[in-house]
Amino acid sequence: MHDRVLILAPRGRDAAIASDLLGRNDIVAYVCRDQIELIAELTKGAAAVMLTEEALATEDVAPLAEWVAAQPNWADIQFVVLANGTRTPRTARATQRLTDLGNVLLLERPLHAEAMLGAIRSALTARRRQYELRDVAVTLERAVLDRTSELRTARESLEIALEAAGMGSWDIDLTTGESRRTLRHDALYGYPEGRPEWNMETFLSHVDVKQRGTVTRAMTEATRTGVIDVEYRIDAADGESRWLVAKGRVQYDDAGKAARMTGVVSDVTDRKEADAQLAQAQKMDAIGQLTGGVAHDFNNLLTPIVGSLDLLRRRHKDDERTQRMIGGALQAAERAATLTQRLLAFARRQALQPRAVDIGALI
Repeated sequence: MHDRVLILAPRGRDAAIASDLLGRNDIVAYVCRDQIELIAELTKGAAAVMLTEEALATEDVAPLAEWVAAQPNWADIQFVVLANGTRTPRTARATQRLTDLGNVLLLERPLHAEAMLGAIRSALTARRRQYELRDVAVTLERAVLDRTSELRTARESLEIALEAAGMGSWDIDLTTGESRRTLRHDALYGYPEGRPEWNMETFLSHVDVKQRGTVTRAMTEATRTGVIDVEYRIDAADGESRWLVAKGRVQYDDAGKAARMTGVVSDVTDRKEADAQLAQAQKMDAIGQLTGGVAHDFNNLLTPIVGSLDLLRRRHKDDERTQRMIGGALQAAERAATLTQRLLAFARRQALQPRAVDIGALI
């Protein structure tokens, strides 16, 4: 049905002659009584239309022109019009009728059968190519829909994965300033319900003032290297101070100029705090080791000093003045010994709990 030729020739024997000629050449033809039937048959399907110019003159072509205008984008059916064959110029109205049909091939009568067959075969070939184009378009459209569905599924999966990882994604057009972000991205900057606008200036305005210059230089350098990897602290809109890390890539236009930045951002505040605690612990450990070494050295120095003072006190027990001086020196040595014990306790990082112990029981 889609390969047939519709014929509309209400006067004379033109319809019968044309139908017989096409049939003898293995071309399916269908003769329509009027324009109403022609439009109905066109709706069912056809490859070309052959009609006489007088058929257009006797009926209003507006309905047929409307059908022509409503064809799909791939379709442009050809009308082979058999002209009157007179030398009288066409009126403007007659010319407009032909124009309204769009794809028209005008054949002057009388014409040779081969000329008619050649015109119809050319129209059929053109129609077959249109069908092929339609099939290709349908295939491409289906492929686009499938690919779009796959991309949508992949994007949704990515968003779920990013959300589970506590990360937000962002994409900024450096030319227009327009951006696309996930809700998680905006939430990290203190906008749990999202923010209507976001650009590079908005981003930098949230960066801690002391780091803004460093971050600006890092983003500028990224436009040269193509890699974004920057860690910074922000003053979020919700009043919180957070450490964030942004990683991404820069896309360039045909001229080699940075055109887009795309990447992800994540909250690393807990990691930064853990790093700070680890650094403090390492520092205290180093101080403890140093303190322990100093305390042991002090203790080694105090032992002979206290022993010598004790011997002097015994030898000069009758000299009151010497006893006072030795007593003062022993008190100072005892205070130094107490300080040494405190230093050793600090180096051990645990509080000492003095208590009486039965040495015999331990042995």
